[in-house]
Amino acid sequence: MTGNVIYCLVDPRNDMMRYVGQTTRLGQRQRRYRGEPSPSDRSHCANWRRNLGSAGLIPEFIVLDRSAKSLDELNALEEHYIKLFRDVGTPLTNLDSGGRNNARSEETCAKISSSLLGHAHTDETRAKMSASHTGMKMPPFSDEHLARMRATQQRRGPISDETRAKLSAAHIGRVVSAETRAKLSAAHKGRKFSAETRAKISAAKKGRRMSDAAKSLLRGRTVSSETRAKISAVNKGKKLSTEHRAKISVSLLRHWALLRDKE
Repeated sequence: MTGNVIYCLVDPRNDMMRYVGQTTRLGQRQRRYRGEPSPSDRSHCANWRRNLGSAGLIPEFIVLDRSAKSLDELNALEEHYIKLFRDVGTPLTNLDSGGRNNARSEETCAKISSSLLGHAHTDETRAKMSASHTGMKMPPFSDEHLARMRATQQRRGPISDETRAKLSAAHIGRVVSAETRAKLSAAHKGRKFSAETRAKISAAKKGRRMSDAAKSLLRGRTVSSETRAKISAVNKGKKLSTEHRAKISVSLLRHWALLRDKE
């Protein structure tokens, strides 16, 4: 869930407002306050949240304002609400008057990235992260969010062979449950790629060769009768266009030519 939002955190023990903040990523911010503060965070707000946590409680998250159209307006609104509540004696844990939301520069992003390289989470942290995300349903991403994700991926560049090998090793032997398969199937049913997306997928796969590791995994593998029947049922009555048939023909000719060259 995205959008410019001013929010507050309320103490569930006495319904007292304790913090006013701003965010452009509402869902992410709400999830953060459901968990424990970072051990390195020693701010007044973090200590208050730890105190709540020791009693088995979490702060109540309330949206105050969604009217800001820009970051400048969001900063001004945050300052307004902090001053408003402090003027009436509300014991806020904010360290300053707010209005300090500034996008990180590429240099800062690079420094943060380099400082986290090689960092590994403990098994305990992994378990907590897993528990906090269990049952969570992600909302549809906005075009702005998707653009940010693409920009981040472009900054990272292509995945190295070493990383690909690690990802492959991590998934070897992993079995997806029938329930998960059904959910994935339902999520993709009726989904159609645009012509532009098809062209991109095609371009990405052109000239791509299967690795020796992948070949060794497939070598000697047989398809069960049940799987063959499913594949047959899916393709029954399916008619290929003349263009598609021509592409398959060319692909097979290349394949057999490569095999002859190897001999």
